[in-house]
Amino acid sequence: MSRLVVLSLGQGNLDGGFATVTVQLGEADNPYRMKFTASLPAAPKIPEIYQNWQLLYYAFYQRFSWRIRTEIDDDFEIEEAGVTNISEADINDLSLLLSKRMNAWLNSTKFRKIDQKLRTQLKPSEEIRFIIETNDNILRRLPWHLWKFFEDYPYTEVAFSGAEYQKPNKLLNNKCKDQVRILAIFGNSQGIDISQDRTFLEKLSNRAEIKFLVEPNICDLNEQLWQQGWDILFFAGHSCSKEKGFLQLNQIDTITLEQLKYGLKQAISGGLKLAIFNSCDGLGLAQQLQDLHIPQVIVMREPVPDVVAQEFLKYFLAEFSCGKSLYAAMRSARERLQGLEGKYPCATWLPVIFQNPAEPPMLWSQESVRNKWQEKIDSSMVASIVNAGSLQTNIRLPVATSLLPKTTAFDSVLENLNRKLLENQNRPLNYTEILLLRGIWQNQTYSQIAQEVGYSSGYFTNVVAPELRQKLSSVIGKRVTKKNCRLLLESYAAVEVSLKTTLQRQNLASFALDVNSYMSPLFPSGSVPVDSRYYIEHPEITAQVYQEIIKPGALIRIKAPQEMGKTSLLLRILDYANRIGYQTVSLNLEEQVDQAILSDLNRFLRWLCANVSRQLQLEPRLDDCWDDDIGSKVSCSMYLRSHVLEQIDSPVVLALDEVNQIFEHPQVAKEFLPLLRSWYEDSKRLPIWQKLRLVVVHSTEIYVPLQLHQSPFNVGLPIQLTCLCLDQVEQLAQCFGLNWTDGEEARLLMDMVGGHPALVHLALYHLSRGEVTLAELLQNASTSVGIYSHHLQRHWATLQAQPELALALHRVMNATEPVQLESVFAYKLSSMGLIKLDNNKVTPTCQLYRQYFQQKFLTAAS
Repeated sequence: MSRLVVLSLGQGNLDGGFATVTVQLGEADNPYRMKFTASLPAAPKIPEIYQNWQLLYYAFYQRFSWRIRTEIDDDFEIEEAGVTNISEADINDLSLLLSKRMNAWLNSTKFRKIDQKLRTQLKPSEEIRFIIETNDNILRRLPWHLWKFFEDYPYTEVAFSGAEYQKPNKLLNNKCKDQVRILAIFGNSQGIDISQDRTFLEKLSNRAEIKFLVEPNICDLNEQLWQQGWDILFFAGHSCSKEKGFLQLNQIDTITLEQLKYGLKQAISGGLKLAIFNSCDGLGLAQQLQDLHIPQVIVMREPVPDVVAQEFLKYFLAEFSCGKSLYAAMRSARERLQGLEGKYPCATWLPVIFQNPAEPPMLWSQESVRNKWQEKIDSSMVASIVNAGSLQTNIRLPVATSLLPKTTAFDSVLENLNRKLLENQNRPLNYTEILLLRGIWQNQTYSQIAQEVGYSSGYFTNVVAPELRQKLSSVIGKRVTKKNCRLLLESYAAVEVSLKTTLQRQNLASFALDVNSYMSPLFPSGSVPVDSRYYIEHPEITAQVYQEIIKPGALIRIKAPQEMGKTSLLLRILDYANRIGYQTVSLNLEEQVDQAILSDLNRFLRWLCANVSRQLQLEPRLDDCWDDDIGSKVSCSMYLRSHVLEQIDSPVVLALDEVNQIFEHPQVAKEFLPLLRSWYEDSKRLPIWQKLRLVVVHSTEIYVPLQLHQSPFNVGLPIQLTCLCLDQVEQLAQCFGLNWTDGEEARLLMDMVGGHPALVHLALYHLSRGEVTLAELLQNASTSVGIYSHHLQRHWATLQAQPELALALHRVMNATEPVQLESVFAYKLSSMGLIKLDNNKVTPTCQLYRQYFQQKFLTAAS
């Protein structure tokens, strides 16, 4: 939020001093949070030095084309002989003297209290509007921006106001304008070149509606002022100030603003916010408009050379029309004129704002700023080539089209943010804010972003970033900091995408329900497809996982026995990641990798990198990074960093299913599992690794010995899938078209299979087809003619191949109380889903397994 300082100099003057000087300090929405007073001593030398400086300035600049006519200002007379004896050094010496005198005056003991108070309340990183209230013409002409206070507060700009002001009367106008409306007046151009001014304005045609009046008569100008809806009044031509301000409308008519008083009042009432007089000596013009309570005026303090006026207008329009605040655009444009001061001394002294403190600063039309990003910025608007005689100055501005490449996920976030800002009556993100936001999205530091786009890192850090974080906080609803910005952005994007697709999914689900009512369900085998209505969600787990996956460097561990829904959940995580613009890689260590590869660390890591590249449609270039001297683990990490993460512009989710398969190869597991942990830890200190989101799926606890600090199974988010509860079984039964309303059928089924998802699915499938009744299904469940025969026989075959494991299960199935097993046996039987772990003891998972295996062990023993 910008800060506001109002310095009121009261009734004094430089000859007699200022007995009471007050400062009011506040913010945009609370302008008067505190007030304190001091005084300023007399400084009679300052007016004298200024008048000498002005004499040299006029004499020096008479050789150039400037925007004042001697016919307008009869007092403007400089002897020709004096011109040749004045150099830039003369003006610079006097400028330095004036600056020193002003700083000595403002550093006086009587005023130091205000300086100190301001420094305790303001931060150098804040954007500050500093308004000086005074009606003294000499004080308004002084270069206040040279006060050393402003050197320490580099994002402050000075404005002037009268000692009295009020809000203008506004006409009620409900018409919504999509663009800024500018009334541009081009007066008499004899001896000067104002064609460039028009060129710069015409470049705004895609962001503003502009009416050009070229050398109009006073009647035509008055008629246009009475037209409603002007936002900006612009004048280029000859002008000057005496007691009043004068404009030369054409080669005949020279007028004061008093002659347009009623038309100007009508324009201000109709919404005129800003008048820009890109012409000479405009203090008198500013005073007349302040008397009419216009919100803002920009004028030149002194006569202005053509080149300086043109360059100021170009810089100011480029910044202001891109959404920068009026004060920030003014300071930037004014300071850019320093590049001309080798030939045009004191060019940075000339532009000045006059502000009505009762009115907020103008912002460029929100809608036109948003629309602007849909079109290409004309490079001639931002390329600066000044050619005045022998002078040529090149100023660099970033070109939006080259610096803002298309990124689907980011563009979606940006679109949503700007829409929300506009809905809340706030200005959308401006050019520099978008540059910074995109850099944050790409895990760049402020310094990297600044170097890439040609701004100073301090400007991004101290000016753009604080205001951007404040805007993001207002939209997201949480406090955005430098550390959590990327995380909250991704979270916001995920929520927005989720909300956007919810209605679509609801409509599709409704349609699918109608269609499926006429179709038989598919035989349940393996994972449940993402669009299947037969998937019973665990809402709390889903929400937790979706929230975690958007965190930079996230690691999610999903553990559950076989056929408990791990892969079905994983499919939904990957689908969600794709929907929010992430890239995904899914690898199954049971189905997709040969045992010969899995048992060799080097081959396995190369397999991993090659498959990651191919799924991301990147060319596998393993030999570029693989080096026997540094080892396969370091080679693998280097490859993922340089050939994967640095080549993509969005996060990537790497899902590793059936990781427990690697437990069977202890030597590989001891190297690979700590490597996963190292990538997770690297994300805490290296932004590039924050792009990687790991999802590790396994069926059992790890039984390979690892140091705690090396294991990936004691960090990240652990997810333990459980059996279906009674309500979920009833819900699934309804999906299969079964009318289980009293809960009795569901309880009977759960007594047999314990809510095991795969076993429940299989039962409901057969019941929905009318092939068997529930009583028959339960009676034959553990027999060779029952629906679970294939499932049970597969487990029995596994046990026959591992006699020690079968013996351990025999103890469990025949025990009447929980038993304790060796950890390896317990973990393996648990991964098969046959037993439940309770601390150090185990019990059968369900009655189905107890019945079946008791009979099998009895038969085998006989």
